[in-house]
Amino acid sequence: MCCVFPGDIMPPNGVRVAMEMQAEAERKKRAQILESEGERQAHINIADGKKSSVILESEAAKMDQVNRASGEAEAILARAQATARGLAMLSQSLKETGGVEAASLRVAEQYIQAFGNIAKEKKNRV
Repeated sequence: MCCVFPGDIMPPNGVRVAMEMQAEAERKKRAQILESEGERQAHINIADGKKSSVILESEAAKMDQVNRASGEAEAILARAQATARGLAMLSQSLKETGGVEAASLRVAEQYIQAFGNIAKEKKNRV
């Protein structure tokens, strides 16, 4: 205590120690509050990140399903169009000279082949 000015009040040593302890306690309290608020914000940020991640994964899975379904639909349509073109060509061929006879011959060949397969199966079972 270098200088004492008139009007300065010097509390007793015990009171001064108590005031310093109270000030230190207040500083510690503020530090703990700031630390806990920081931890709280960190937990909130982590939870928000996890939430965003789950949402993005879900949206990606949805887009994947939509894309796959779209691809399957296009494939089904392409097969149907190819079948329709094939049937149209077959129909046109049947209308031409000798078309019916050629179709009859093809059916007869398939019948003979199927009958041969049945005979082989019966022979193998016996």
